[in-house]
Amino acid sequence: MASYNTKHNNCKRDAIFISLADSFTAIFAALVVFSVLGFKAHDSYTQCLALYGEVNNTKLPAGVTLKKQCHDLEHWLSKKFQGPGLTFIAFTEAILLMPASPLWSVLFFAMFLSLGLGSMFGILEGVLNPLHKQKIVPLRKEIMTGLTCLFCLIVGLLFCQTSGEYWLQLFDSFTGTLPLLFICFFELIGVAWVYGTKRFSDDLTYMLLERPGWFWTIMWRFVSPVIVLAIFVSSIVNMAMKPPAYSVWRPNKAEVESVPYPSWCYPIIAFLICASCLCIPAIFLVNLCQRFIAKRRGYTP
Repeated sequence: MASYNTKHNNCKRDAIFISLADSFTAIFAALVVFSVLGFKAHDSYTQCLALYGEVNNTKLPAGVTLKKQCHDLEHWLSKKFQGPGLTFIAFTEAILLMPASPLWSVLFFAMFLSLGLGSMFGILEGVLNPLHKQKIVPLRKEIMTGLTCLFCLIVGLLFCQTSGEYWLQLFDSFTGTLPLLFICFFELIGVAWVYGTKRFSDDLTYMLLERPGWFWTIMWRFVSPVIVLAIFVSSIVNMAMKPPAYSVWRPNKAEVESVPYPSWCYPIIAFLICASCLCIPAIFLVNLCQRFIAKRRGYTP
């Protein structure tokens, strides 16, 4: 997406601003999420006390006390919600109990619609722009965009099936963690060690009219690659020690249970992890073939 910027765009200011904006957004979102979950836990606890209190004590099964039935507030606060469960179960239940709940419901789902559209624009540009610039697909950008959207629509129909929730968990767990770390690591290696920090600093000097300091050079060459590599390795080790699992609702127990993925899911998990990472060697081979063909035709690209 940076290809749309001007040559002298202040990318240093953009990087600092985006990092601060992401950090403050995460803090603000955490305040909202934990406030809503706390409100829901307190309301569930008080409703349980009201339902099975002294007035309605006869509703309790034999041998079950009020404390055993309703536990305590800490029990309700410790319930885990994440991913779609946090968005479409915990939040929606809490919004229904708030004053002016129709207004909050409209605002809540309007926010998710705008977030989905914004993410879609960013993801499509990240895919279409390199394909268009590199001339990998010999089609007009409008046609290529339409075909890509059609393909995404067909893949998205998978999540609308009865098993869509489980496919969503599978995609959500393995498409954006390890591949992101893998790609980020090789971006750092490519810029800092292959292209070189000196040439990269020269480019930034041309853009910003000031040379980056020693702090940025140390971060690019040493600190950032080591941190990303450590997180990547620890994620691999954690995945090997703890087999991947998904959440299943057990009606007979009235609770969510974590179940390991069946063996036939492991090739799909491997494909989801590798699909994003394979673009690095794939583009390398494509460029290598282009240079070979160009050299055979008698000119250097």
